[in-house]
Amino acid sequence: GVDPSVAVDAINGSSGRSLQTEQRLPQEVLSGRFAYGFKLPLMAKDCRIAAKVLEENLPAASLLPAAAKLVQEATREEPEDADYTRVVCHLERRTGTELRAGGSAAVGGAAEPPAAAGAVAGVPCGRKRQRSESEA
Repeated sequence: GVDPSVAVDAINGSSGRSLQTEQRLPQEVLSGRFAYGFKLPLMAKDCRIAAKVLEENLPAASLLPAAAKLVQEATREEPEDADYTRVVCHLERRTGTELRAGGSAAVGGAAEPPAAAGAVAGVPCGRKRQRSESEA
């Protein structure tokens, strides 16, 4: 695979550059910090609103609804106070790959990932949280 920091550099040298690729990915995701300060449940709410507006006005759209679905899934898996950048953790668990600077290493297999129950900003992704009976 391609080293994630090399990929971000390539994106930032092209028309794909954005605030997310210039700051959020390197500072919050590739570093494993996950502490930008915007909560995942708020991002999920914003995505639901955007998806509803899009559905009403452009029902054939598929990218935003797919992204909104991923955010909703991540919200159910991550701690309630999780930063929105932890959506990456959900994607890592789905793909079995860890996205960090210095290369992408498999999360599954022989090495057991750290537990994510009670995970907070700055803590590696690990497993998804255990839902309480009231959440089930």
